[in-house]
Amino acid sequence: FESLSKKSLSYFLTTNRRRNMGKILLFPSTKRNVLCLTPIEATLFLQRAYNQKHKYFTHWFMALDTGMTLSELSHLRWDDICFEKREISVNTRILPMSLELESVLRKLNVSRAGDFVHDDWTKAAHPNNLRHFLKSIGLKQVSFASLRETWRLVLLEAHVSPKKIKELAGDLL
Repeated sequence: FESLSKKSLSYFLTTNRRRNMGKILLFPSTKRNVLCLTPIEATLFLQRAYNQKHKYFTHWFMALDTGMTLSELSHLRWDDICFEKREISVNTRILPMSLELESVLRKLNVSRAGDFVHDDWTKAAHPNNLRHFLKSIGLKQVSFASLRETWRLVLLEAHVSPKKIKELAGDLL
């Protein structure tokens, strides 16, 4: 990452060349091109989902705020969340919890019905639900897995080091 010139990085971030972001930024390679949302598109996406009180807003927000995979999110239990320390325990790592995510989770916790944070992840991650919503608000249609790549891009643009992003994502260094 450090070897990329500012000019090439700027070109990369301002064009639609993010499809092979994982390979360029030394993240685990993907077998297919990954299309992700820009940070501005991600913000617009979440704002619209929140304003429309979309039933999968919390699912999508958690994915974009933590970078957790669908598998990690679908297995997340309330016992994995420490509100006092604002941390989420996932597999062998600890993820920080933003103030916004803490607020969303506290509201969910009030009406919780079981041990799992959500029990309907397959519906939230269904390609038709996410893509239909993105299309309805005029954004490019991406997969649920692309939300993780969007999370990485948001962190990069916030000047978080690639090594720290790998650590948070649980990628091997």
